[in-house]
Order: sequence, then structure tokens, then C-alpha cells
Amino acid sequence: MLPTPTPEGSGTPRGTGPANPVELMDPLRIVDNSGPDRPPNKPDHRDNEPTRPALRAAEPTDARVDPVVRPDPAPKARPDEVPAPARLLITRGPEVGTCFDLTAAVTTIGRYRNCDIALDHVTVSRRHAEIRRDGGGYTIVDAGSLNGTYLNRHPLEAPATLADGDEVRIGIVRFTFHTRRV
Repeated sequence: MLPTPTPEGSGTPRGTGPANPVELMDPLRIVDNSGPDRPPNKPDHRDNEPTRPALRAAEPTDARVDPVVRPDPAPKARPDEVPAPARLLITRGPEVGTCFDLTAAVTTIGRYRNCDIALDHVTVSRRHAEIRRDGGGYTIVDAGSLNGTYLNRHPLEAPATLADGDEVRIGIVRFTFHTRRV
């Protein structure tokens, strides 16, 4: 007699397998694992231990063994970053009190989420302004924004050097530039 075709999703042909299909689905079915050294249905403490592969003798190879490479204990800073000597502090607008360390050589400010300082407001252009670190000083540059960038309440028409306490306005957000910790 030929086995009948299997229905979709079933692993065995019809007519083969357990007499009662409920036996396959019963998660509470008790299996008797009794043996000569174990009473019926009592777990052995060895059942909880993970199995370990058997040790084999090392086979001789002609391959050169590379030395072990260990990662550095502390991650190294990117070459264009230094410890934060300057900060921008939001003094007006959403997220008042938030400080941004100016550690990169160029810090981008805008509405675009890939900017270093992302400001989610319609008055901020996607790429609004940049702050560039020049040696020991910082310069702010408008990146062609629609609403403009303001430094100490004056529109920024050319790159300008920032000084401690300067107010920078980008859209409705006002920052204060600090060269020492606040």
C-alpha cells in the first residue's frame, strides 16, 4: 500500500505516525526516563549541567600561530576631537538647559537628524549653521539658512569669531557660548 500524500505543513504522510494526534501536542505528557540508577520521573542532577565536548589531542600543523591581539583598555579619541574646552547652552526654546560640548573640528547645527546638534523646529533649516574650531578659537558660519543665524542679536553675514558669553540664535532657539565649564 502506498502512503497517501501529506497535507500542507504536515511532516509525515497520512496513515503513518501516532495513532492519536493529540499525543504530539500535549505539552504536559509525562515521559518515563527511569533507568537502573534513577527512580521514575526524578530528574538527575546531571541533566542540569551543560554538555561539554570531549577533549581531543591537538593535531600537529605547519600553520604559523598568530600572537593574541588584545583590544586597548580605553578607546582612543578621534583625531579631530579634543576634550571639550567650549560649550553651547540652550537658554531659550525647546530643551532649555541642554549643553552641547564642541569637541569636533566642525559642529553642524540644524533640523536634519544627522547634524551634531539637531533642533526639531520649523524655524530651523535642515543644515542651518556650523561652528568651526580654529586652533584655540571658534568661528560660527551660516550654512545658507532661510531664517538666518544671529550673533548677539545681529544677523550673521560672514563668518564670525565667538567669545565667551556670546548669544547665538538659530530659529527660535537661543544658545550661550561658553569657553569654560557652566
